[in-house]
Amino acid sequence: GDEVDPDELNEGEGDPWVEKFNRYIDEQPGRIGMHISPDTIQYVFVDEFQDITEDRYRMLRWIAGDSSRVTAIGDPDQSIYGYDRAANDQSRSAEPFFERFAEDFNAKQYKITDNFRSLPEIVKQADDFIQLNERRASRPRLMPRRRCPNSWSHSEQYVEENEHRRYAWLDRIRNLLTEKGPDGSRPRDVAVLFRSNAEVYRAYRLIQKHHGDWLQKEGIPIIVQGATRNWLRIREIAYCLDQLQRHIDEKGENATFSPKTSTWKRLIEPQSGFPAAWDDYTLHLIRCLIERFEVEQTDDFQIEHLVEHIREALRRDKGQIYKLLQIHRSETVEKQSRTPNLVLANLHKVKGLEYDVVVMPASFQPLPFMARDVSPDEFDDMVEEERRVYYVGMTRARNRLIRYKWKREECLRQGKRFDTAGKARE
Repeated sequence: GDEVDPDELNEGEGDPWVEKFNRYIDEQPGRIGMHISPDTIQYVFVDEFQDITEDRYRMLRWIAGDSSRVTAIGDPDQSIYGYDRAANDQSRSAEPFFERFAEDFNAKQYKITDNFRSLPEIVKQADDFIQLNERRASRPRLMPRRRCPNSWSHSEQYVEENEHRRYAWLDRIRNLLTEKGPDGSRPRDVAVLFRSNAEVYRAYRLIQKHHGDWLQKEGIPIIVQGATRNWLRIREIAYCLDQLQRHIDEKGENATFSPKTSTWKRLIEPQSGFPAAWDDYTLHLIRCLIERFEVEQTDDFQIEHLVEHIREALRRDKGQIYKLLQIHRSETVEKQSRTPNLVLANLHKVKGLEYDVVVMPASFQPLPFMARDVSPDEFDDMVEEERRVYYVGMTRARNRLIRYKWKREECLRQGKRFDTAGKARE
């Protein structure tokens, strides 16, 4: 596998464009009004509303004006970026913004409780865990809508909570990647989720040391979700783009192609197949981008526009491509023949994703995460957000959830401090 630089896992700069937009509202409203006007916008849709901040909310209010119909969807229990709000002396919880939205927009509220992703006991355990948050507004419990296969009639077969043992999760990797589920197929992916980037990087090294040769032999890629990669310099992607560019050079800049004809098979895939040493995961990824682009076209398209689409998608990727790839593989690859992915990720990098198997090793990070003296009220706020982070991880699991607990996990449940020496503190 490729080497992973731990610095590549760090968060980006956030969204300075929101601040810039609000500055234009104050200083040059006419400049914004030339391109966008609240009087001409009929509908505004806001996704992931739980990630709202004061600056984003102010921008929303200006864009929506007094006449737009505004719809927002979000889950307060998945509010895990509260540090953005805390930096401006606001609550880490998103609950106050949901209340403001309801009042400011006279909003009609709908509570969505059906869960179609996870098996019943996974839903129950996640819901039981988030109920520990006492400041959480009352809402109905989640209702699992997937039925458990007959062969997995006992919850112990797909949900585990184990005591921490050194490398216990590492010893199970091979079995989890190869054992078949109740439908007779191997998992699409096994995700090992950690609390910190440092733990992700350490796990990557351990897996390479203990399982690297086996994974390579089996053709199973290690994917570090959220790591920044220069996709455009990777051999497989560079080759595919070169093939498309060659067609443009031969036919001219206005060379077109029909969405009904496979660009992949006609212009990219060699008749003799790709070299055995090439990475299947990367080839699947670039093919996914091409075929998804084709699906969205109603008429013949310029190859040059496809190339621009691929370059832009890879340049701006912050994890969305893996979600797209999950959907694409489930639709195009037979269950019996697909090779699973091994995913390593920080819990903060997996929101919106799902995995057949989720493993959550015990963490050795301090609690609160950024070890410092805080008031009792702020500590409680930080603990509740930390529980939301774990809740997000638990609800990524479709078929199996395997958790390991040590002193930190017990302190998190009890709402106590934990330091890196392994001590709980009142």
